[in-house]
Amino acid sequence: MADEKTGPDAIRSYLTGAASDGAAQTDPDASLGKFRSASLADFIGVSAASLQTGIAVDFVSGNCETGSASIIATDTTSLAFTAPGGSQGPAVTIANGETKILLDGTTSSKFVRVTRSTADNLTGTATLTLTDVLNNVIGFDNVDSTEAAAGDTEYRCISVKNENAVDAIDLKFFLGTLGTQRTTDTAQLAASGADTIETSGSFADWPDQGFARVVQSGGTLREIVYYASRTDTMLTVPAAGRGLLGTSAGAGASDDTVDAISALRLAVEKVIRDPFLTTGTGLDDITTGGRLTDATATAAYQVKITTAAATDQFQWSDDGGSTFNGSDIDITGSAQTLQTGITVTFAATTGHTADDVWSFKAGFEATDKTSSGEGSEPGASGGADGAAFVWGSGIASTDSLFDALLANGYQVYLWLRREIPAGAINAPSVLQLIEMNFDA
Repeated sequence: MADEKTGPDAIRSYLTGAASDGAAQTDPDASLGKFRSASLADFIGVSAASLQTGIAVDFVSGNCETGSASIIATDTTSLAFTAPGGSQGPAVTIANGETKILLDGTTSSKFVRVTRSTADNLTGTATLTLTDVLNNVIGFDNVDSTEAAAGDTEYRCISVKNENAVDAIDLKFFLGTLGTQRTTDTAQLAASGADTIETSGSFADWPDQGFARVVQSGGTLREIVYYASRTDTMLTVPAAGRGLLGTSAGAGASDDTVDAISALRLAVEKVIRDPFLTTGTGLDDITTGGRLTDATATAAYQVKITTAAATDQFQWSDDGGSTFNGSDIDITGSAQTLQTGITVTFAATTGHTADDVWSFKAGFEATDKTSSGEGSEPGASGGADGAAFVWGSGIASTDSLFDALLANGYQVYLWLRREIPAGAINAPSVLQLIEMNFDA
């Protein structure tokens, strides 16, 4: 568990916009699809006091809270980590030249990745100061007065890759809340127009302005609104702040709940890599195309020749060959749709070998927005690719989430759309910390 690329460190998020998979691309503002970058997306800023020479903190997980953390040498060869508000985690032996992950004792989702580059004995305790990274993760820029008055929509894309040899099942992607959930028990929004939301609790830990997600008592999303200002007990919502992020305005109720959320919507894009001949040595002339448009689809595909005749036939599987579609399909020589946007094309309609099998997985190249810029809808000018984006605003593990199988070496692309409503005079000038949660 302490080895890097295991446990919570197996699922890593990277910038995009590179020229090829894993190539250099360090600018968050250019994280606009295409290929995965070699640069990890930042979530938490870290500074260290008295960190022993030869120990470097490579990464802090986004689930760590801000505040004071520590790394302690439990003996001359071992280290342990305590996250802010957490408890000391298990000691991990780390040799010179090794990279290890150190877990907090409260939850494995809070961890740091460290590298040792000294043979000297480990001693003492290092204090880490963990801070929010503004305009972080994927480089949304500040909102200026012109953008706030006219409204502003921008996009960014990150790649989420499974770096471990073991498949991650039912991975869930969602955005974290920014304050304590409250009930609208004092005053509720009218059916439309400017109004206020009031609570007998406190909004003191909410952003000064931003977005609120209003949910009915039964758990159904009622509306997402923008509030221009707040007091400890009241959110002021302008007329332009009603029915945002894909929702419609509606009258509230005294038992609704509200959460502070970022001005973001989330979409998942799955794409595919080239197939390879898994079984057999016959004619190898298959190519794949399209992008996965169903975020719940599995990732491991196989195509098998079932009949070798005047017109060859095939079947396909989306679960790695455990089951197939059940009906033979004539090869046409043109692109043939399997499901969820994935196509296969055989160059020849005959000459293949029965029982030859090709395998491929989704997840290597996202929609390319690097040339069209940060303000254009992904896929909007690319025809069918636009169908890959189903924007959602799930914020917690109980909400509607994007679930995915993340097979070993496989990656999916997360797109975020930031929406600032027109007339948002007090639009936030910087983007607060976005906590991207990955629950396996």
